[in-house]
Amino acid sequence: MGLRVLLANGLEGSVVGFSSMGAMIVMAEGVLHHINSSGAVRCYAKDFSEETKESERAGMDLVVDIGNSETVFGMVQKEGLEIVDHWRIKTSKARTADEQESLLNAIMSSRGFSKDSVRRAVIGSVVPSHTATVVKGLERLLKDDCIVVDSKSSLPIDLDVEEPLTVGVDRLLNTLAAKVIFNKDILVVDFGTATSFDCITSEGVFIGGVIAQGIESGMEWLADKTAKLPSVELLPPDRVIGKRTEECIQSGIFFSSVDAVDGIVTRIKKEWGTSEVIVVITGGYGELVAPYLRTPNHLEPFLTLYGLALAGRFIEDGRLGSVNTKGTSPR
Repeated sequence: MGLRVLLANGLEGSVVGFSSMGAMIVMAEGVLHHINSSGAVRCYAKDFSEETKESERAGMDLVVDIGNSETVFGMVQKEGLEIVDHWRIKTSKARTADEQESLLNAIMSSRGFSKDSVRRAVIGSVVPSHTATVVKGLERLLKDDCIVVDSKSSLPIDLDVEEPLTVGVDRLLNTLAAKVIFNKDILVVDFGTATSFDCITSEGVFIGGVIAQGIESGMEWLADKTAKLPSVELLPPDRVIGKRTEECIQSGIFFSSVDAVDGIVTRIKKEWGTSEVIVVITGGYGELVAPYLRTPNHLEPFLTLYGLALAGRFIEDGRLGSVNTKGTSPR
């Protein structure tokens, strides 16, 4: 908001928004202060490191991954690839640009970020009908143009496939992130609405892959096509052999998906002819499934967000910058 206030304790802070109860929210030295109408102050430690506080003053990258089911937002430090904060909302084609602007403004304020803390916004979308509305809402909020990454964007990667322009932007971003972070032959398994397998060489060449049905789609198909089978919550079962109908469905959906991934990974490795490939797990269901895979893997939930940050830097600055993620989780 740009307004600065002097708190009773002598600290000077920036107004980042207002709570639903009308309290002013002020960020001062990495701590959120809620000031109500009587002047009383409540403090909420944000515990930003000195590095993070400097990044907020200098500006962060707001990266937006628009998926079929969910839209993921991330605040990325100016240097490196550390995700300071992230949140998910349902991808809704019904929201107007005004609603997108108001929703994002409210979420950012509640999490201690002002619109002035964003130096640029980078968007990648696999839902073309939804992209323009999100872009318009963001540009109204930030008073600046957004960078939209798509199949025509100039990125430091190569696509060794028959129809490069049909490759989804999420796969392009995963390729860029994998090339920069790992610099080895990588097989990315992205658990989203669909489960995709992306084969990426150490030189950053996307050589193709596999697209399979997502875990959730199996549940929806059973509920839609059968008269008596109930809808169930997607949870890792305690056992394979279910004792109730719900347990049987959970076991069948979950373990068939897990075993399918192990099977496809085995087939890809054999056909690719490389034994040194690293399997990287990402996507909304990645953390749920990764512990149950027989395939050794690295869990990297934010791979696509990293790719967006790197793409934005390359498109606007002509460089990728430092790439410390502080978060790669080997299994």
